[in-house]
Amino acid sequence: MKFNYEFTESIVQRNDFTIETDTKLSEDEVRELSSECMTNFNKKFYNNNFKYKDEDYILEGEKEGHKYKVTFAYSEYDDNTQEEFGGDKYKED
Repeated sequence: MKFNYEFTESIVQRNDFTIETDTKLSEDEVRELSSECMTNFNKKFYNNNFKYKDEDYILEGEKEGHKYKVTFAYSEYDDNTQEEFGGDKYKED
């Protein structure tokens, strides 16, 4: 006999970034740079090439002739974690 279960955990995460650039940015450009920084951070962090708690993660580059520096300072998780269980009936505790 096999049992199948599903579990979903929803976590509210706050990520703090600062962006320094030599031109004005739109909200979409700020989102794009923050997302690019987070993607690069995750690649390094999950490949053990970066010690998250030791320092901020900084991504520097140039787009359309304008230099930018994005700093990912930290993440904070909310206490309001939501859990959802599904699938087969669970055993009683």
